[in-house]
Amino acid sequence: MSLFQERQASAKKVIHLQNEIFSLKQQLEKLPAQFCEDCKKLKDEIESLLSINQTTLQKEADSATELAGLKAELKKTRAENTRLKNKIAALEAQPDVQL
Repeated sequence: MSLFQERQASAKKVIHLQNEIFSLKQQLEKLPAQFCEDCKKLKDEIESLLSINQTTLQKEADSATELAGLKAELKKTRAENTRLKNKIAALEAQPDVQL
């Protein structure tokens, strides 16, 4: 091979490698944009799930508070019921009182 042909072949290889480097750089520039979009979507989904979780925890706390209040009210009602039953029984036990 002549010196000219070797230089020409070498120049073609260099140009081919430069083109390949350029195309790989373009691909690298596109990748972060894709990953950023994916990361943003995942971040939004995580924030949404955290929001839902927080809402659920708040509803659980509210339900627990309401349940405690209802249990206390039930206990008072049962105590009042027992008191009234005892009062009726005591009144019925007295011979001079008629209901």
